Amino acid sequence: MRTYEYGNLDAQTVLIQPVDDHELPLMEKEWQEIRNLTDKDVLLIAVKVNSWNDDLSPWEAPAVFGKDGFGGRAEKMLEIIRQLCQENSNSYYLGGYSLAGCLHSGLAIRKRRPGIKT
Repeated sequence: MRTYEYGNLDAQTVLIQPVDDHELPLMEKEWQEIRNLTDKDVLLIAVKVNSWNDDLSPWEAPAVFGKDGFGGRAEKMLEIIRQLCQENSNSYYLGGYSLAGCLHSGLAIRKRRPGIKT
């Protein structure tokens, strides 16, 4: 999965957010809005997911609405996010909604790592 960084790469406040194809073009606007709302030096990292239902679901399951089921590859995504949270002096904020919000809650509960906030 590919990451896109917005802001100061050395910032100690880091927001990590899974995104898909329709959200990626909006990230620059989101970054500008964050800059308008805070004086903090912030790094926004967008993690591009290949398939929202597959990459963010914790287990395989049939489709609930529509035809697309769930692939159960959240553990791989969690590992990618863990790798982005290696600097202990930073504060990490995990953003997202729907499956992304559930994914981050699972990460916080399962791996109580200092500095990660959901």
